[in-house]
Amino acid sequence: PNALVRLSDRLSNPYSLFENFACYGKYKYLSSKLDLLEDIDFSEDVIVIDSSLPAVLLNFRFASVSARNNTEDKQKVIEENIEEMQKLYNLATESDTVMFYNVIRQIGYWQLGLNMQPTEAELKKFFLLIPTVIRMQEISQKPGRLLGPIITVSCRLWDGLFDCQRIR
Repeated sequence: PNALVRLSDRLSNPYSLFENFACYGKYKYLSSKLDLLEDIDFSEDVIVIDSSLPAVLLNFRFASVSARNNTEDKQKVIEENIEEMQKLYNLATESDTVMFYNVIRQIGYWQLGLNMQPTEAELKKFFLLIPTVIRMQEISQKPGRLLGPIITVSCRLWDGLFDCQRIR
């Protein structure tokens, strides 16, 4: 789609909303498509959360840092990504916020080749926290200090199990 409309916390294709509604009197959008946040969001925002699914898209930008870099470089670029994410979303308690972003931090390290993938228990807690996330501010511009191609990780139900997978 060339445009997306947000009438709730779920992104939707305007064609499906307006034209199908006008023609058929109801919203005729494939329900399976609604479960794939990565198929309907191309905003490239550093983090996209849909609490109704629940699902999270993480759009990491690592600049020139890769798996070949040292741990200090990886840590620096991950923390820059986390700082940008924390400007947008928070949770009700400090402990929930720390836990939520620690899982994202581990996912980032995993994308840079470190063996730091979150455990099943951590992902389960992360999954339960998604509906409680509080939006702090709207995205007014792309983060200037985050450079490089976008690496997108989708955290959602995959074959009945909540997990995070790199999708692009």
